[in-house]
Amino acid sequence: MHTTLIAIAIVHALVKHVSAQTCALASEIAREDVKNALASAFYVDEGSTWMFDFDQLPADCTDCGNANPASTYGCPRFSVSRVRRRSRRTRGDDEDAPRRVVRASATEPEYHTLPVLDSPNIEFAEGSSPGAQRDGVLPQTCEWTLEPTEVVLIYGCTPSALAYFGITPYWYRLGGATSSLVFASLSDTFSMGENGDFGAFTRLSTEAATVSPGTFIRAPTAPWNSSFSFIMSRNRAALSLAAAVLRDRGLVVNEVGVPPPPSSDSTYTVLYRGALPASSEAWKNWVRAPPITTLRLKPKSAAAPEAIFEAAAPLIARRTVDELSLTQAYDALVSAVRERVASVPGRDAAVAATVRPQIVIDSSMTCVNFRINCGGDNRDTNYIRAPAFTLASNDDLVYAIGVRHVWTRNAYYHSVALYNRARRLAVVSIEDAVFKNSAAPWSTSDAFYVVAFARDCSRHDVPIGVPCVDVPQNGFPSASRDESIELWERPYSTYSTTIGPWWQSMILPTLVRSIPAPPPSSSNPFSALFASF
Repeated sequence: MHTTLIAIAIVHALVKHVSAQTCALASEIAREDVKNALASAFYVDEGSTWMFDFDQLPADCTDCGNANPASTYGCPRFSVSRVRRRSRRTRGDDEDAPRRVVRASATEPEYHTLPVLDSPNIEFAEGSSPGAQRDGVLPQTCEWTLEPTEVVLIYGCTPSALAYFGITPYWYRLGGATSSLVFASLSDTFSMGENGDFGAFTRLSTEAATVSPGTFIRAPTAPWNSSFSFIMSRNRAALSLAAAVLRDRGLVVNEVGVPPPPSSDSTYTVLYRGALPASSEAWKNWVRAPPITTLRLKPKSAAAPEAIFEAAAPLIARRTVDELSLTQAYDALVSAVRERVASVPGRDAAVAATVRPQIVIDSSMTCVNFRINCGGDNRDTNYIRAPAFTLASNDDLVYAIGVRHVWTRNAYYHSVALYNRARRLAVVSIEDAVFKNSAAPWSTSDAFYVVAFARDCSRHDVPIGVPCVDVPQNGFPSASRDESIELWERPYSTYSTTIGPWWQSMILPTLVRSIPAPPPSSSNPFSALFASF
């Protein structure tokens, strides 16, 4: 891994309060003025912004894209084709102007991305909103090419208050003789987060908070409902030209220089992520009509082809609080919960402590170099997954035991969710506010959490103070009795650097499951040792 460490400048600044902040780009007229200004130096192709809405997810989806009711994602779209295509022009069109791509025939299949690994399923963006397929034009897609002198520009307003919001650029697919889907991040995420216990941070420059690249600002509240712009290009001169126009219009600019792709026909995407809104209604309004404009720009005058970015920007170094000092107290907690489970007549306890992070590398360049799927990695977090299990009857009960990473300051935002493994669908999600004092029946430390899951919590003698969550087996979302369930833990953004914590310094969750006790006639005294999920 070729990760360059850089110093983190922590600036204490007072960001305008959310309720007093008005985004300068909230109106379409204001955003259109910016677009018109860019047209003097660029050919402009307008795309659109797509945001996934959990409420609009088909109840019969078989690949639900790791949808989670507590968070969502989105991406900028452009009209592109990956199948045989032709171009239409009208007489008098400028030869350098962007082409209007159409289907070669009425029966020609549309190009779709494929849902794979654990990445967000950007296939949902295909034709999912009005105007996605205009007359004679291919549906827009979140996977697009980036020519040597092109600039992709996103500008508009950040949403209202969330626990976390971020914008991450990606290599999506590497072309060549054998196409490889890598979904690998191009840089650290431009993000912001807020926690009621210790304030907020932002690494995204906005009209309310100007942040130098590779640094962050800590403040009482993040710059919600604030204007921003984000640009990416493979060409330094083109990027600088776009940035100059934007700054002349009074916009702050977040820039990403894209290094040369391994193959010329590589594709890209950008993901928006948002989680745990302070106002569900405000978040839904933003998701359903994002106040964002998406443009692809091509310089009208030739940009110097040699002005390319040779390498990606340095990554911010991780700095994780070592949680291993809590190991003895944590092991005692697990043992106490296990004893509680095993004390129920006719039941025994099975412990599963083998967990695995989705990403075990610090830089996505490993995925690019070896052409493996990074699954939409985001260095602000790591997705920790526990072994799969089932809740096959009303007698089944599972305790999830872990460390409160917000308490250790290894996260601004921390959640645990149960996923229907086959459908890649979060059924329930629990956030850190629920974890407080949840381990009190067994531990005097608030560093730990204990959460129980069952089909019907009222049937179980769960200690007072321990949250118990009913897992539905019917309706939507749900996981039936015979479907495999997986627990995912998501810690976002350490307090120290705002980059996500490193899993090797963390205590990862343990599951304690109530299972039927072996029959009294069993002749094997060691059978309980081999009880498993």
